[in-house]
Amino acid sequence: GPFSEATLAGTYFTHPGSPASEQAEKDCGLTTFAGGGGITSPLDLNKFGDLSHLDVMGTYTVAPNGRGTLIFASPATGQAVFWVVSPNEIISAGAITDPANFWGTLLEYEK
Repeated sequence: GPFSEATLAGTYFTHPGSPASEQAEKDCGLTTFAGGGGITSPLDLNKFGDLSHLDVMGTYTVAPNGRGTLIFASPATGQAVFWVVSPNEIISAGAITDPANFWGTLLEYEK
């Protein structure tokens, strides 16, 4: 640190954190942090063998110590807490809370 929204500017490969439980949803895709607090994240989802795609959009904030929050706004709502490990790696835990698209997972973001 210190970290800020600008620290994360760029596109990250997004995948389940390790160790991923067999009971957990498996997601992968690319997440773009705009540097000014906006995110876009097209994700492919595997919910126990049911494959789908979700284009997530939202906002994020980062505290100087590297703790941040993601607020998902579209197409589903939810939030996640994350920690910036370095400008090239982020670990998050969170959930989409929209009943039609509910999921909770541990995700890792890597440049």
